[in-house]
Amino acid sequence: MKFPVILICVFLLPAWLPGLRAEGHSGLSGTGFSPVPEMSFDSLSIDIGRIEEDGEPARCVFRWKNCSGSPVSVVMVRTTCECLVPEFSTEPVAPGEESAVAFVYHQKGHPGKIDRKAFVYTGLSSSSPTAVLEVKGTVVPSTRPVWQYRYRMGPLLLRQTMVRISGNELQVERIACMNDGESGLSLSVDSSALPECFSFRCEPGVIGPGETGDIVISFDPGKVRGSLPDEIPVILQGLDTSAGDRTLKIMIGESSEEVLSAYPVKQQ
Repeated sequence: MKFPVILICVFLLPAWLPGLRAEGHSGLSGTGFSPVPEMSFDSLSIDIGRIEEDGEPARCVFRWKNCSGSPVSVVMVRTTCECLVPEFSTEPVAPGEESAVAFVYHQKGHPGKIDRKAFVYTGLSSSSPTAVLEVKGTVVPSTRPVWQYRYRMGPLLLRQTMVRISGNELQVERIACMNDGESGLSLSVDSSALPECFSFRCEPGVIGPGETGDIVISFDPGKVRGSLPDEIPVILQGLDTSAGDRTLKIMIGESSEEVLSAYPVKQQ
């Protein structure tokens, strides 16, 4: 009767071994570390929670321990978005010692769910990552995304302060703007200071607090009288700032260079 029992036990032993190995790693993670070859991290995923889009960048830290028998150096960290910026030391970490890889998440311009991955490369392999980390969370959208606007004229924020007119065809140019003040803005210009071939309007006519709009400059070549200067100043009215601080520019003629940017470089 004992022989069949022994056979059953031997037969089932291979099935038990993976469970025993997994339990051994769980014991390691129970000490604060999860299993990763050579590098044992306290966690492979961090949830930074809910952060405001207009708030300060969020920072999180992944601690790791060298579980190999030789020094390990982090040589490179790649992320799935430039908004997730890594911070790490390239100094070798001795066996049994600890170090960390930190990340700063720049949430401006990235409202909604956060699900970014980071690939940690060490001197052990330059072709494949030694560890893959994950940063999760949620960015609460801004009610006033002021960071999108590069220029300020008092409460008026603008993405650009210049438009270029070719001078030989009907043309309409728009400047995106936002009211960062606490009262409505009604913008205008002194039409007598503009050549007849140009017209100015603001859409909407009154930009409420926190609202966005467009400054619209139109050009009609059929109304050109004489020659146009290379540059025409447009002084906005409706702003409590000096004339020099509320002046737009109309540039005349083609340009081989890109002079306008519809969207600013994101501030990190």
